[in-house]
Amino acid sequence: MGRGKSTIARFGVCVTLLGMLAVGMTPTAIPSSGAAHAAETRDEALTRFGEVYGILNNNHVSGVTDEGLTDAAIQGMIASLNDPYTVYFSKPQWEQYQNDLNMKFVGIGALLTQNETGTFIVEVYEGSPAQEAGLLAGDRITEVNGKSTIGLTLEQIVEAVRGPESSEVLLMVARKDNNALTFKALRREVLLPSVASRKLSDQTGYIQLTGFTERSDEEFAAAIKQLSNQGITGLIVDLRNNPGGLLESAQHIAEQFIPEGTLIHTRDRNGIDHPVLLTNGQSLSIPVAFLVNEGSASASEVLSGAVQDYRKATIVGSLTYGKGSVQSIYKLSSGGAVKVTIEQYMTPLGKPVNGVGITPDIAVQGSIPQFVTALREAKSTSIRVGFINDRVEINGLFMSERISPVWSSGVLYAPARILASMVGGQLVWNETTEAIEVTSPVQQILGAAGPSVVSYDVNNGYLNQDGVGFIDVSLFQKQFPQLTYSSVDSQVVLMIETGKENR
Repeated sequence: MGRGKSTIARFGVCVTLLGMLAVGMTPTAIPSSGAAHAAETRDEALTRFGEVYGILNNNHVSGVTDEGLTDAAIQGMIASLNDPYTVYFSKPQWEQYQNDLNMKFVGIGALLTQNETGTFIVEVYEGSPAQEAGLLAGDRITEVNGKSTIGLTLEQIVEAVRGPESSEVLLMVARKDNNALTFKALRREVLLPSVASRKLSDQTGYIQLTGFTERSDEEFAAAIKQLSNQGITGLIVDLRNNPGGLLESAQHIAEQFIPEGTLIHTRDRNGIDHPVLLTNGQSLSIPVAFLVNEGSASASEVLSGAVQDYRKATIVGSLTYGKGSVQSIYKLSSGGAVKVTIEQYMTPLGKPVNGVGITPDIAVQGSIPQFVTALREAKSTSIRVGFINDRVEINGLFMSERISPVWSSGVLYAPARILASMVGGQLVWNETTEAIEVTSPVQQILGAAGPSVVSYDVNNGYLNQDGVGFIDVSLFQKQFPQLTYSSVDSQVVLMIETGKENR
């Protein structure tokens, strides 16, 4: 996480490392390692470094180069810090890092995800080579340039899909009818949006923030304005798997929720606090839920920690990554750069983040149950979960996770975590009774008394398939009558009107 958009503009510290080196010293100038001596001054340390550098450069049998020795020395200095966030970039690496930070890539403009059933296209971006080629969200990628994707990681597949600008990539995909289709896309530079938003069918607004770039705060403000004009009654902000980015971007996004105050407290090497302030902000008059998970890091934790401390949103999901440090970038005369950790930060209430993370207000496992819970916290009046083959659609929005209900002996079973989240319940496995328990805060539903804890075992509505728990939908509906369901052909729909619950 950098110091914000202004950080890049003020990167002005240049270091010419070779200018500090003395070369050509002889071995006789090296002091004995056993001699007692006081701590070295900086000049003495640099002289010693230069002596070794000169000896290796002039005499080593491998024929070392200035560039090789310098790179090794830099990497050694950085490695000695034991700080994964202090990084040296060569000129090409620095250029690539800036592109990554601003979500600029040479590729086809498609967002991919992977699970145990394969690698799928989650989203095809507007005006991208992927869209022009005819690829669709939901396509399962089976081959890239004639090579099978079986056994490859998501990163390996992404690397294969990317390539030099103006080159072609050949993709074979399987669609829902399992027909194999082949598409040819021309790679080019694609500027991916960091903010995606839409109004859901229940009047809840949804904003997904995938990074904190130079333009993210402006895009976020525009999304808030557009959704507000559409009359949304609640808002979900999705920060899951957002690795962070520019601090200033997070600062201005926080000002969409907090009129004034402190974004974070930062502590430098001398223990001095340099708070980052929020000014001229605003408040939303609608309920807001933030979604986070273990992939939410850095600026994501800054933002979620601030809205949590100021009670401007309910945080839903799982414990975040725990990157509580601030980096500044210093450009080098070579065209490269060094990213250096300069501060640790705490939330507005002084809670540490580094190695700790942000603890959600409501802990929920699973991306779909997290989204359903966020809808409830945003006071959605109705939740509709549709299963179409192995795709899941919630209030008009397709989820990246793929899962299907199960039919067994003519009985319909739905994923237990999804059912529990729909009624606002918590799911617990009881080791003693070998049963799955749904604990619901709803005591009275549609005028009928409803149990607070319901158990399901293998003899009473519970099914375990490949390590995933499922519950008999008809039995669940009898015990939680606010839930309704339908099944037509291959489509199953679960519905709940949360506005009719007595909580």
